[in-house]
Amino acid sequence: MPHILPQLRRAGKPETVLWYKSFVARKKTGEVDVRWRLEAGGARQLLPVALDTYWRVRGELGDDLEPFRLTLPQYLVLVRLAAARRETGMSDLVRAGRQDPATLTAIVDRMVRRGLLVRRRAAGDRRRVVVRLTPRGRRLYQLATRHLIVRWRRALRTFSGAEQLQLLALLLRLLGALEESPLARRASTGSARLPERQAS
Repeated sequence: MPHILPQLRRAGKPETVLWYKSFVARKKTGEVDVRWRLEAGGARQLLPVALDTYWRVRGELGDDLEPFRLTLPQYLVLVRLAAARRETGMSDLVRAGRQDPATLTAIVDRMVRRGLLVRRRAAGDRRRVVVRLTPRGRRLYQLATRHLIVRWRRALRTFSGAEQLQLLALLLRLLGALEESPLARRASTGSARLPERQAS
C-alpha cells in the first residue's frame, strides 16, 4: 500500500517509513521470507503505532475537554456514571477505570466540589460509598460528548462507513484480548482497597 508512506511521513515516523520501504523492496524482489511476512502485521510494528496513537488521542481529548474544565479521567467518570444510570460504588469505578483508588478518590473529590457528582454512604451498607451524577453533571457530560462526537466525525472523514465499522470491530477484538491478559485480570479484581472517607 504505497499510499501509506505520505501518512507515515506526516506523522513523523521515519523508522516506520524505512522499515516499510525495505519491506516493499524485498517483496518486489521476492526476498520476503516467512519472518518478514509475519512481522508485517505483528506486534513489532503495531506497538509503536499503538503507543503513538494512544498519546495523540489522549492529547487531543485533553485539548477538546479543556473548554468544559474537564480532564480526561474526570470525563471517563462521567461516561461510566451516565452509562450506569444509577448510583455506582467507588470500588466499581476503580475496577472499571483501572485507576488507583487514591487517585480516583481525589478525582471524585474535585467533581463533588464542582457540583457534578453526589457521594454518600450506601443505605444498605454504610461501609460502601456510592456516587451518582447530578443534573449539572449529566448536562456537562452531554455537552462534552456532543463536542467530542463532532470532533471525531472530522477525524474519521477519510474512512468509509464500512471502514469505520471494521475499525470498531478490530478495536473491540483488541480490547477483548487485552482484557484476557493476566495484568488486566489482576487489575479487575480490585486488589487494592479503596481508602475509607466521609461521604460528601
